[in-house]
Amino acid sequence: MSNNMSRRDFLAKSGMLAGAAVLPGSKLMGNNAGQEEEAAGLPKVYGPKLKFRPDGTFKIVQFTDTHYIIGHRGCPRMLKLLPEVLEKEKPDFVMYTGDMVFDAPAVKALKEVLNLTADKGIPFAYVFGNHDAEYDAKQPALYKAALEVKGNVMPPFRGEGKMDFAVTIHDHDGKAPAAMLYCMQYYGGNPYDRPMRDRFEGMPQRRVKGYAWITEEQVNWYSKTSEGIRKSLGRVLPALAFFHVPLQEYRYAIEDPETTFIGIRRENVGSPELNSGLFTAMREHEDVMATFAGHDHDNDYAVLYHDILLAYGRMSGSDTVYNHIPIGARVINLKEGKREFDSWTDLHDGTTVDKWTYPTSFVDGPHNPDWK
Repeated sequence: MSNNMSRRDFLAKSGMLAGAAVLPGSKLMGNNAGQEEEAAGLPKVYGPKLKFRPDGTFKIVQFTDTHYIIGHRGCPRMLKLLPEVLEKEKPDFVMYTGDMVFDAPAVKALKEVLNLTADKGIPFAYVFGNHDAEYDAKQPALYKAALEVKGNVMPPFRGEGKMDFAVTIHDHDGKAPAAMLYCMQYYGGNPYDRPMRDRFEGMPQRRVKGYAWITEEQVNWYSKTSEGIRKSLGRVLPALAFFHVPLQEYRYAIEDPETTFIGIRRENVGSPELNSGLFTAMREHEDVMATFAGHDHDNDYAVLYHDILLAYGRMSGSDTVYNHIPIGARVINLKEGKREFDSWTDLHDGTTVDKWTYPTSFVDGPHNPDWK
C-alpha cells in the first residue's frame, strides 16, 4: 500500500468505516483477562530482571505500528530505523505496542521484528494491535511466538483473553520493586474484514461502530493488580501503561482548549466509541503517570489530562500503510523514586525532537503536591 493512501482509504481497507467493535463477552474479546497475581500481591517476574541503573534512570524505547510485510519494498526504512535507535539509545527495555505485522506469514514477520531487539540483548514486551491477528495467525499463536524470542519479559500463555500483564522494574540494587509497567492487549479486531467477518456469523445485530474497547475484565485486572501492589508494599508505585488503541480520554484532552500538548497532531483520535472506565480506574488508583498508545500514525503528541499524561509513540513503521510524518520511536527515561520522567522522539534521520519532562512541561506552575 502506498504511503500516500489517506487515513480514510486505510480505514476502508481495514473495514472500520463500516465496521464494528467486537462485543464484550465474545470469544475474541476474552474473559477473565490478565496475569494471575502472586499470593503476596506482586506480579511474578518472568525473563530478565529489570532494574534502574546506578544513576537512578531506566530507559524505555517504544516501537509501534511497524506494519511489517516480509520482502515488501516499503520496509527497509523500518528495518534500518529500529537497530539504529537501539544502538543510539541503548535502552534498558523495549515496548512494542501493536500492529507490528501487516500480512502473512505473521508469526515469522513478528519474530523478525522482535529479533531486532533480541539480537542486541535488550529485554522487551509486546502487545497486540488491531491488525496483528488478521492474517494467518490468531492472537494466541502470536503471543506464543513472542515467548519464543529471547529476552521477553511476558508471562506464560494462559489462554485467550488472559494475556494482559504487569512488568516490574526494581530499584538499582535489584532488591525491591520501584516502578510498574501495565501492558494491556487489544482483544478485538476489524471484524468486517474478510475472513474475520465469517467468525461473527449469528452474532446479535446490535453493533457498535468503531474499534474494540478495553473490556471490563481488563479494567478489573488492572484494579486488582494495582491494589495488590499497594497493599503488599504499603505504598503506590509509579507506573506507566501501554496499549495500542488510544482511550476516549485522548479525544477529550486534545479537544480541551485548556490543556497543553507537545508533538504532532495530524489526525483525529481513533478511539473506541464506548468508554469502559480504564482512565477513571487509573486516576482512582493513583499509580499510572502516563499511558502510551500507537494506532494513529499521524499523531505523536502527549497531553496532560487530570494529572495523567496521554501520549502516543511515533510511528516506527513501513511504507506499507499511510504515514505522513517522519518515522521514528519514542524514548522514555524514568527516574527512580520519583513521579517524573523525561521523553523525546528519535527520528529515522538520526535527529531528536520534542524533548519534555512529565509533569513540569505540561503545567503552568508547581505540580500539585497532593498528587503522589
